[in-house]
Amino acid sequence: MVAIIASFLQETEERRQSRIPIGFRFLPEDVELLDYYLLPRLKGEKLPADFIMDLDVYQYDPHQLPLGENKAYFFTREPRRNSLEDASIRPTPNGYWKVHEENIPIYRGNEIIGFKNELFFYTGNNPIGNQTDWEMVEYKYNPNMVPSSSTKTMEMDSCIVCRVSFEEEDDDECLMEESLEEESGFNEGNF
Repeated sequence: MVAIIASFLQETEERRQSRIPIGFRFLPEDVELLDYYLLPRLKGEKLPADFIMDLDVYQYDPHQLPLGENKAYFFTREPRRNSLEDASIRPTPNGYWKVHEENIPIYRGNEIIGFKNELFFYTGNNPIGNQTDWEMVEYKYNPNMVPSSSTKTMEMDSCIVCRVSFEEEDDDECLMEESLEEESGFNEGNF
């Protein structure tokens, strides 16, 4: 059953990606993601494009999610926890997402319009899981920034956008960069 769902999700993501002209990528900045996608979603308005899929990402391990070029965005609900659960852990079927940086403010000018959490995926059980190359950023809109004329719903408190990506570090590439820096005498500190 999981394979069928994963296949359907992958086909859906491929259709979304095929609507982007060749040479273009859906890579919104944090402020753009909040202002043009999450806020209209919270207010029940039409989105500029449907590149963000509705999916409860916490019901899947990251390798089961439909990713275009190792990255995808999803509307999901913020995980609800009881008072006994660790707020920094988001369990999945075969592992968990763990928060590494929490409530990082996102600014538009001098105003905090939202917050983001940065998470890494671990296989196995908390607290002895193995960290992987999967990363997630959860974006939440600052409820104080929604105009008072808007209808605030339950979704306001729970709808977030997640960016899931696979960031495999190529050890050979890192070694080559270090070697080139040593040969040229260049490093970030010397100009």
